[in-house]
Amino acid sequence: MMRLTNKAIAASVGTLLLGSVSAVVQADILDQSLGNFIGATDSYRITCQSSPDGAIGQTDHLNFKIIDTTPSNDGSSPLLLNIHVKKGSNRTGFVTHDETEVTPGTQREFEVAGGKGTYKIAIDTLGTTDTSKTTKHTFSVETRCLNDNGEFTKPAVAKIKTRTVKNGKKANLTAVCGKNKLTGETSKLYVKFANTTADPSRVVLNAQVLKDNSATNVTDGNGDDVYSDASNLKGGNGDYTVLVNSTAYASQQDNARDYTIEYQCENSANVDTGTADIVQVQDQ
Repeated sequence: MMRLTNKAIAASVGTLLLGSVSAVVQADILDQSLGNFIGATDSYRITCQSSPDGAIGQTDHLNFKIIDTTPSNDGSSPLLLNIHVKKGSNRTGFVTHDETEVTPGTQREFEVAGGKGTYKIAIDTLGTTDTSKTTKHTFSVETRCLNDNGEFTKPAVAKIKTRTVKNGKKANLTAVCGKNKLTGETSKLYVKFANTTADPSRVVLNAQVLKDNSATNVTDGNGDDVYSDASNLKGGNGDYTVLVNSTAYASQQDNARDYTIEYQCENSANVDTGTADIVQVQDQ
Protein backbone atom coordinates (compact mmCIF):
# COMPACT_ATOMS: atom_id res chain seq x y z
CA MET A 1 0.00 0.00 0.00
CA MET A 2 1.39 3.41 -0.96
CA ARG A 3 0.96 6.29 1.48
CA LEU A 4 1.19 10.00 0.79
CA THR A 5 4.78 11.18 1.34
CA ASN A 6 4.80 14.72 -0.05
CA LYS A 7 1.71 16.91 0.08
CA ALA A 8 2.18 19.72 -2.40
CA ILE A 9 -1.27 20.88 -3.43
CA ALA A 10 -2.35 24.21 -4.91
CA ALA A 11 -5.98 25.25 -4.93
CA SER A 12 -7.63 24.14 -8.18
CA VAL A 13 -4.34 24.12 -10.11
CA GLY A 14 -1.33 22.21 -8.89
CA THR A 15 0.47 18.89 -8.67
CA LEU A 16 -0.15 16.09 -6.19
CA LEU A 17 3.07 14.25 -5.38
CA LEU A 18 2.78 10.64 -4.19
CA GLY A 19 6.38 9.59 -3.66
CA SER A 20 7.46 8.52 -7.16
CA VAL A 21 3.86 8.75 -8.44
CA SER A 22 2.30 12.04 -9.49
CA ALA A 23 -1.29 12.98 -10.19
CA VAL A 24 -2.06 16.26 -11.92
CA VAL A 25 -4.78 18.58 -10.67
CA GLN A 26 -5.92 21.17 -13.21
CA ALA A 27 -9.07 23.26 -13.06
CA ASP A 28 -10.47 21.17 -10.21
CA ILE A 29 -9.69 17.89 -11.97
CA LEU A 30 -7.54 15.12 -10.55
CA ASP A 31 -6.29 11.96 -12.32
CA GLN A 32 -5.38 8.92 -10.22
CA SER A 33 -5.33 5.12 -10.10
CA LEU A 34 -6.87 2.58 -7.73
CA GLY A 35 -4.93 -0.55 -6.81
CA ASN A 36 -5.61 -4.06 -8.12
CA PHE A 37 -6.85 -5.71 -4.94
CA ILE A 38 -10.18 -6.25 -3.24
CA GLY A 39 -11.07 -3.46 -0.85
CA ALA A 40 -8.63 -0.91 -2.31
CA THR A 41 -9.71 2.61 -1.31
CA ASP A 42 -8.24 6.02 -2.09
CA SER A 43 -9.09 8.79 0.35
CA TYR A 44 -9.02 12.57 -0.11
CA ARG A 45 -9.73 15.69 1.92
CA ILE A 46 -11.20 18.59 -0.02
CA THR A 47 -11.32 21.88 1.89
CA CYS A 48 -13.84 24.53 0.86
CA GLN A 49 -13.84 28.14 2.06
CA SER A 50 -15.47 31.47 1.30
CA SER A 51 -14.27 33.19 -1.88
CA PRO A 52 -11.12 35.24 -1.22
CA ASP A 53 -12.61 38.55 -2.33
CA GLY A 54 -15.96 37.94 -0.69
CA ALA A 55 -17.86 38.65 -3.89
CA ILE A 56 -19.06 35.06 -4.42
CA GLY A 57 -19.59 34.33 -0.76
CA GLN A 58 -19.14 31.20 1.28
CA THR A 59 -19.31 27.62 0.06
CA ASP A 60 -22.77 26.06 0.21
CA HIS A 61 -21.92 22.61 -1.16
CA LEU A 62 -19.27 20.48 -2.84
CA ASN A 63 -20.06 19.54 -6.44
CA PHE A 64 -18.43 16.21 -7.28
CA LYS A 65 -18.38 13.61 -10.07
CA ILE A 66 -16.11 10.80 -11.24
CA ILE A 67 -15.24 8.95 -14.45
CA ASP A 68 -13.61 5.54 -14.86
CA THR A 69 -10.86 6.08 -17.44
CA THR A 70 -9.46 2.54 -17.33
CA PRO A 71 -8.54 1.46 -20.89
CA SER A 72 -11.16 -0.93 -22.20
CA ASN A 73 -10.19 -4.47 -23.10
CA ASP A 74 -10.63 -5.80 -26.60
CA GLY A 75 -14.40 -5.39 -26.27
CA SER A 76 -15.06 -9.07 -25.65
CA SER A 77 -17.18 -10.35 -22.81
CA PRO A 78 -17.39 -13.90 -21.46
CA LEU A 79 -21.19 -13.84 -21.60
CA LEU A 80 -22.29 -13.01 -25.14
CA LEU A 81 -25.71 -13.57 -26.68
CA ASN A 82 -26.81 -13.59 -30.32
CA ILE A 83 -30.32 -13.19 -31.73
CA HIS A 84 -31.51 -14.42 -35.12
CA VAL A 85 -34.91 -13.56 -36.60
CA LYS A 86 -36.21 -15.14 -39.80
CA LYS A 87 -39.46 -15.49 -41.68
CA GLY A 88 -40.58 -17.43 -44.72
CA SER A 89 -38.66 -19.86 -46.92
CA ASN A 90 -36.79 -19.74 -50.16
CA ARG A 91 -40.03 -20.54 -52.00
CA THR A 92 -42.31 -18.01 -50.30
CA GLY A 93 -39.94 -15.13 -49.67
CA PHE A 94 -37.24 -15.32 -47.05
CA VAL A 95 -36.12 -12.48 -44.75
CA THR A 96 -33.65 -12.67 -41.89
CA HIS A 97 -31.83 -10.44 -39.43
CA ASP A 98 -28.97 -11.25 -37.04
CA GLU A 99 -27.55 -9.32 -34.10
CA THR A 100 -24.37 -10.86 -32.67
CA GLU A 101 -22.16 -10.43 -29.59
CA VAL A 102 -24.71 -8.59 -27.48
CA THR A 103 -22.90 -7.99 -24.19
CA PRO A 104 -24.45 -8.00 -20.69
CA GLY A 105 -26.31 -4.82 -19.87
CA THR A 106 -26.78 -3.78 -23.50
CA GLN A 107 -29.63 -4.01 -25.99
CA ARG A 108 -30.26 -3.91 -29.75
CA GLU A 109 -33.28 -2.61 -31.65
CA PHE A 110 -34.11 -3.54 -35.25
CA GLU A 111 -36.92 -4.23 -37.72
CA VAL A 112 -37.55 -7.16 -40.03
CA ALA A 113 -39.74 -6.34 -43.05
CA GLY A 114 -41.46 -9.70 -43.49
CA GLY A 115 -45.14 -8.77 -43.53
CA LYS A 116 -47.77 -10.76 -41.67
CA GLY A 117 -47.25 -14.32 -40.48
CA THR A 118 -44.92 -16.15 -38.11
CA TYR A 119 -41.43 -14.89 -37.29
CA LYS A 120 -39.02 -17.40 -35.77
CA ILE A 121 -36.63 -16.03 -33.16
CA ALA A 122 -33.56 -17.91 -31.91
CA ILE A 123 -31.09 -16.87 -29.21
CA ASP A 124 -27.76 -18.64 -28.75
CA THR A 125 -24.53 -18.21 -26.76
CA LEU A 126 -22.00 -18.57 -29.58
CA GLY A 127 -18.83 -16.63 -28.72
CA THR A 128 -19.17 -16.97 -24.95
CA THR A 129 -15.81 -17.80 -23.39
CA ASP A 130 -17.30 -19.07 -20.12
CA THR A 131 -17.25 -22.83 -20.70
CA SER A 132 -19.37 -23.86 -17.70
CA LYS A 133 -22.44 -25.79 -18.85
CA THR A 134 -24.39 -24.56 -15.82
CA THR A 135 -23.92 -20.86 -16.54
CA LYS A 136 -27.26 -19.23 -17.31
CA HIS A 137 -27.80 -16.16 -19.45
CA THR A 138 -30.91 -14.02 -19.06
CA PHE A 139 -32.52 -11.89 -21.74
CA SER A 140 -35.71 -10.17 -22.81
CA VAL A 141 -37.31 -9.86 -26.25
CA GLU A 142 -39.89 -7.20 -27.03
CA THR A 143 -41.79 -7.51 -30.32
CA ARG A 144 -44.24 -5.22 -32.06
CA CYS A 145 -46.18 -5.94 -35.25
CA LEU A 146 -46.32 -2.67 -37.21
CA ASN A 147 -47.64 -1.26 -40.48
CA ASP A 148 -45.71 1.02 -42.83
CA ASN A 149 -46.51 4.03 -40.62
CA GLY A 150 -45.19 2.37 -37.48
CA GLU A 151 -48.66 1.76 -36.04
CA PHE A 152 -49.59 -1.39 -34.17
CA THR A 153 -51.41 -4.02 -36.22
CA LYS A 154 -52.20 -7.41 -34.68
CA PRO A 155 -51.52 -7.85 -31.85
CA ALA A 156 -52.26 -4.22 -30.97
CA VAL A 157 -49.78 -4.12 -28.09
CA ALA A 158 -46.11 -4.93 -27.56
CA LYS A 159 -45.24 -8.43 -26.40
CA ILE A 160 -42.36 -8.87 -23.96
CA LYS A 161 -40.86 -12.23 -23.10
CA THR A 162 -38.07 -12.94 -20.61
CA ARG A 163 -36.10 -16.18 -20.73
CA THR A 164 -32.90 -17.91 -19.64
CA VAL A 165 -30.54 -19.99 -21.76
CA LYS A 166 -27.59 -22.14 -20.69
CA ASN A 167 -24.19 -22.12 -22.34
CA GLY A 168 -24.16 -24.06 -25.59
CA LYS A 169 -27.95 -24.16 -25.79
CA LYS A 170 -30.49 -22.26 -27.86
CA ALA A 171 -33.77 -20.59 -26.95
CA ASN A 172 -36.54 -20.46 -29.55
CA LEU A 173 -39.45 -18.02 -29.62
CA THR A 174 -42.05 -16.94 -32.17
CA ALA A 175 -43.94 -13.75 -32.97
CA VAL A 176 -47.15 -14.00 -35.00
CA CYS A 177 -48.39 -10.87 -36.80
CA GLY A 178 -51.73 -10.37 -38.53
CA LYS A 179 -54.09 -7.77 -39.93
CA ASN A 180 -55.80 -5.09 -37.87
CA LYS A 181 -59.21 -3.82 -38.98
CA LEU A 182 -58.23 -0.22 -38.20
CA THR A 183 -54.53 -0.04 -39.07
CA GLY A 184 -54.36 -2.64 -41.82
CA GLU A 185 -51.74 -5.22 -42.73
CA THR A 186 -48.48 -5.88 -40.90
CA SER A 187 -45.46 -4.82 -42.91
CA LYS A 188 -42.69 -5.40 -40.38
CA LEU A 189 -41.72 -6.76 -36.99
CA TYR A 190 -39.95 -4.46 -34.53
CA VAL A 191 -37.62 -6.22 -32.09
CA LYS A 192 -35.86 -4.96 -28.97
CA PHE A 193 -33.43 -7.52 -27.58
CA ALA A 194 -31.72 -7.00 -24.21
CA ASN A 195 -28.98 -9.12 -22.65
CA THR A 196 -29.88 -8.83 -18.96
CA THR A 197 -27.20 -11.24 -17.73
CA ALA A 198 -25.16 -10.04 -14.76
CA ASP A 199 -21.52 -9.84 -15.87
CA PRO A 200 -19.25 -11.01 -13.01
CA SER A 201 -16.19 -9.56 -14.73
CA ARG A 202 -17.55 -6.00 -14.68
CA VAL A 203 -16.08 -3.75 -12.02
CA VAL A 204 -17.90 -0.51 -11.21
CA LEU A 205 -16.15 2.50 -9.68
CA ASN A 206 -17.74 4.20 -6.66
CA ALA A 207 -17.01 7.39 -4.76
CA GLN A 208 -18.49 8.51 -1.45
CA VAL A 209 -18.45 12.13 -0.27
CA LEU A 210 -18.90 12.77 3.46
CA LYS A 211 -19.07 15.79 5.75
CA ASP A 212 -20.35 15.98 9.29
CA ASN A 213 -23.49 13.79 9.39
CA SER A 214 -24.19 13.83 5.61
CA ALA A 215 -22.99 11.62 2.78
CA THR A 216 -23.59 10.95 -0.90
CA ASN A 217 -22.39 8.40 -3.47
CA VAL A 218 -21.63 8.45 -7.21
CA THR A 219 -21.00 5.50 -9.52
CA ASP A 220 -19.41 5.14 -12.95
CA GLY A 221 -18.78 2.15 -15.19
CA ASN A 222 -15.90 1.84 -17.62
CA GLY A 223 -16.33 2.12 -21.36
CA ASP A 224 -18.66 5.04 -22.02
CA ASP A 225 -16.31 8.06 -21.72
CA VAL A 226 -19.00 9.85 -19.73
CA TYR A 227 -18.78 11.17 -16.18
CA SER A 228 -21.11 9.95 -13.48
CA ASP A 229 -24.00 12.23 -12.59
CA ALA A 230 -22.80 15.14 -10.52
CA SER A 231 -23.61 15.02 -6.82
CA ASN A 232 -23.91 17.99 -4.47
CA LEU A 233 -23.22 17.52 -0.78
CA LYS A 234 -24.47 20.52 1.20
CA GLY A 235 -21.97 21.03 3.99
CA GLY A 236 -20.85 24.64 3.84
CA ASN A 237 -17.25 25.68 4.43
CA GLY A 238 -14.85 23.10 5.82
CA ASP A 239 -13.34 19.69 5.08
CA TYR A 240 -15.11 17.12 2.90
CA THR A 241 -13.91 13.50 2.85
CA VAL A 242 -13.92 11.62 -0.47
CA LEU A 243 -13.47 7.83 -0.68
CA VAL A 244 -12.90 6.10 -4.03
CA ASN A 245 -13.36 2.32 -4.29
CA SER A 246 -14.93 -0.31 -6.53
CA THR A 247 -17.33 -3.26 -6.60
CA ALA A 248 -14.49 -5.74 -7.13
CA TYR A 249 -15.14 -8.93 -5.17
CA ALA A 250 -13.00 -11.62 -6.83
CA SER A 251 -9.26 -11.81 -7.38
CA GLN A 252 -9.67 -13.01 -10.97
CA GLN A 253 -11.30 -9.72 -11.90
CA ASP A 254 -9.26 -6.84 -13.29
CA ASN A 255 -9.66 -4.69 -10.21
CA ALA A 256 -7.20 -1.88 -11.01
CA ARG A 257 -8.98 1.34 -12.01
CA ASP A 258 -7.79 4.59 -13.55
CA TYR A 259 -10.10 7.48 -12.81
CA THR A 260 -10.58 11.23 -12.87
CA ILE A 261 -12.48 13.21 -10.29
CA GLU A 262 -13.94 16.65 -10.93
CA TYR A 263 -14.88 18.84 -7.99
CA GLN A 264 -15.87 22.40 -7.14
CA CYS A 265 -16.76 24.32 -4.01
CA GLU A 266 -19.93 26.19 -4.97
CA ASN A 267 -22.15 28.79 -3.36
CA SER A 268 -25.93 28.49 -3.12
CA ALA A 269 -26.24 29.79 -6.71
CA ASN A 270 -23.94 26.98 -7.96
CA VAL A 271 -21.08 29.42 -8.65
CA ASP A 272 -17.53 28.18 -8.05
CA THR A 273 -15.99 29.92 -5.03
CA GLY A 274 -12.54 29.01 -6.36
CA THR A 275 -11.31 27.73 -3.01
CA ALA A 276 -11.06 23.93 -3.41
CA ASP A 277 -7.90 22.53 -1.79
CA ILE A 278 -7.36 18.77 -2.17
CA VAL A 279 -5.03 16.50 -0.22
CA GLN A 280 -4.73 12.75 -0.75
CA VAL A 281 -4.85 11.06 2.64
CA GLN A 282 -4.63 7.42 1.48
CA ASP A 283 -3.34 5.98 -1.79
CA GLN A 284 -4.06 2.31 -2.41
